[in-house]
Amino acid sequence: MIRALTFPFVALAVACAAPEPKILGQGCGCGTYMTTTPRPAWVDAGDRVTASMVSSQGSAQCTGLKQMDLDAADLSARSKLSRIINVTTDIALTETRTDTGFGAGRARARIEAVEISRVVLEGSRIGAHWVDPESCRIYARADLPRSEMEKTKARLESEEKARLVNQAFVISAQGPHADALRVRFAEALSAASVKRVVTSSTPDSYRAVIRLDTIERVGNGLTARLGLAFIAPNGDTVWSRTVPARAASYDRKSDQALIDRAIGEALHDIAPTLRTALEK
Repeated sequence: MIRALTFPFVALAVACAAPEPKILGQGCGCGTYMTTTPRPAWVDAGDRVTASMVSSQGSAQCTGLKQMDLDAADLSARSKLSRIINVTTDIALTETRTDTGFGAGRARARIEAVEISRVVLEGSRIGAHWVDPESCRIYARADLPRSEMEKTKARLESEEKARLVNQAFVISAQGPHADALRVRFAEALSAASVKRVVTSSTPDSYRAVIRLDTIERVGNGLTARLGLAFIAPNGDTVWSRTVPARAASYDRKSDQALIDRAIGEALHDIAPTLRTALEK
């Protein structure tokens, strides 16, 4: 009888025992970083691009070191923001390069997109943090005003437009071999990505000067000095070089054939230097 009375009582006690209350953040290293709040909408919103703002969120696993965790979450958010900016500006700049013929097209646009994302991220800010005590992660939201992107883009556009490779050049060939010099220099400029070689000067055009001096026939060969220069619209010399020009022949080629070969080989040798000068 005692056992019959006791067993139902014990069973009832077990059945009615209240569950142990769950403490949010218990065992989570970042549970005390900030006041617990409901999950904000931006945590699940992903990347957002509006007319005035670009935003992204990132997160990091908690370690219990508050500043380290905050920095890791911020870096995650800014890294995602960087990718958005990179893609957005890459598309816009590529369209601009294609339409205007500036520079080396898509390759140059991609370089500028990376530069824009690097520069504008310096102007981004962390708009919010939130700790999820369930998953023990800390979230960060990175915001960047579109005006910062446009400002940097405008600056880079101005710098791109001012680069030598994007100017109009009229070739000024001097001396008795002017025709050969003009043709060879036009080919060299085109190979260096200059897209506008014009036949007549304008107020904004640059002069690409080329001349051949000190021509000497030596045995089966020929030596000379090839002078090159870029002259700005205001008359300033922005770049100049003088290089040796040599050619040899064992089949009695004419002087004109040797001169043409010497010009071509000299321009081939200086091509990397020429390309570097035009990219400034």
